[in-house]
Amino acid sequence: MQQEELIPDNLNTDITVLDKMKESIHFIDFVQHSLIILNKDGIIVHANKAFLDLAGTADTCVLIGHEFGDIIKSADSNKFNPTNNPDSTCQDQNFERIFSTCLNSKHEVKEECSIIINENKIMDFLFIALPLNIKTRDFILLSMIDISEINWKATLERIFFHDILNSAGALKECLNLLNGKDIEGNNELLLISKKITDNLIDEIISHKQYLMAERNEYEPNITTFDCNEIMLDVYDKIRYSLLTGDKILQIIKSEHMEISSDKTLLSRVIFNLVKNALEATKTNGTVELYCLAKENKVEFMVRNLDVIPENIQTQIFNKSFSTKGTGRGLGIYSAKLITEKFLKGKVFFESAESIGTIFYAVYPSTIS
Repeated sequence: MQQEELIPDNLNTDITVLDKMKESIHFIDFVQHSLIILNKDGIIVHANKAFLDLAGTADTCVLIGHEFGDIIKSADSNKFNPTNNPDSTCQDQNFERIFSTCLNSKHEVKEECSIIINENKIMDFLFIALPLNIKTRDFILLSMIDISEINWKATLERIFFHDILNSAGALKECLNLLNGKDIEGNNELLLISKKITDNLIDEIISHKQYLMAERNEYEPNITTFDCNEIMLDVYDKIRYSLLTGDKILQIIKSEHMEISSDKTLLSRVIFNLVKNALEATKTNGTVELYCLAKENKVEFMVRNLDVIPENIQTQIFNKSFSTKGTGRGLGIYSAKLITEKFLKGKVFFESAESIGTIFYAVYPSTIS
């Protein structure tokens, strides 16, 4: 069956109008960012190569005749869905607003939007919609400029300052308590101040290591140590970072087993998983920490009783995704990045009413 028999006459007319002008619009294939021409109903009638690459196809005919909202999906239902109803198609409402505003006003419309490409990859775009009128037919030229990297750098900056200021604030409180007192007689406050200072320095090193990991510039420092040391190190950091607050962190089981790996990176991964669990745990809730030796592998488990909603589970490991607000979400993403890129392990999770949420970090006993 031919394409003309599958689509309405008015859409065929729009396609025919553009086909007769293909030499005039051929230039859009040389534009580096995605450009799409849609008719007044939001149906794709032409797309350049950059958008074809984004959609994962080399054939324009695969996309022509489809609604734009069917090709991409909004990544933030709360932000782009005015009804705040998770069952409604928020991406349709978002793009209908852009299209209708552009068509009715006959003016350019700009809006940033996070979308899901190929089911699970979240990207940030600046959408620019421009009205076109060709041979009395109304179209919209939609430009999609990828701003993911720009937004990600801004997110990293917010995360960095957020964590540094938290540690610095805790240190200031300790120093205020010491002010005017007999320092020699306040060994506990001195110890806490030292631990918080160590954590402050560690936050800076952590950020540097993460940036190096993303650029694939980090060289692992492989040493042999007892995996129980990781548990004690993480527990100590969490305790003096004041992250627990009104929550409880418990080491339920910690088996002894020698492991050859990068101790600093491994500790950082488990710390991030515990930190994430504490932030997701309700007041007076408990986070449990396990370390199990299994044949030639070491399995770390971080568990809390809260359940992750199903619509969020698929996005957990995406860059900057977080339920904690704008500018968060680095911990889980970096845990997976560091584990898989440098430690030859796996990070995954399961979440259900019967068990709560358990994050697993599994590593070989020796990195070969």
